[in-house]
Amino acid sequence: MRSAIPNPKLIDGVWHLRLHVPRDVAPVGRGKILQVPVGNTLCPAKVGAVVKVALRTKACDEAKMRFTNALAATERQWEAFRNGPESIPHKTLVALAGRYCREIVDIVDEEPGGTEVWEAVQGLHDHLDANAEARRNW
Repeated sequence: MRSAIPNPKLIDGVWHLRLHVPRDVAPVGRGKILQVPVGNTLCPAKVGAVVKVALRTKACDEAKMRFTNALAATERQWEAFRNGPESIPHKTLVALAGRYCREIVDIVDEEPGGTEVWEAVQGLHDHLDANAEARRNW
């Protein structure tokens, strides 16, 4: 019996990661959006029967490297779906909040920007405060 080994797929001249979603993951993951690392960016990929994301290269060697990283990240996500949500210790939450605060301060330290920057931040916070599911996902 031949076993399917994941490999990059060439579609319209661009390499892609294309994986069938494991049967035990499908009920939990269906419809969710994965953030798959491709090069220096994260690309969204919706979980259905398969997960497909462009590796954003036409070069075979580069595609193999990107595929390896994307596959590893996707398999970690499958494992997280299998294990379910984990609680985050209070100390970690405080550290994450501090990191978020530092990032905001770094962005606006030299030039606070116009009101649209602050309206966008306030809009994000309002959205997260009003929607528990969005807050949990964020």
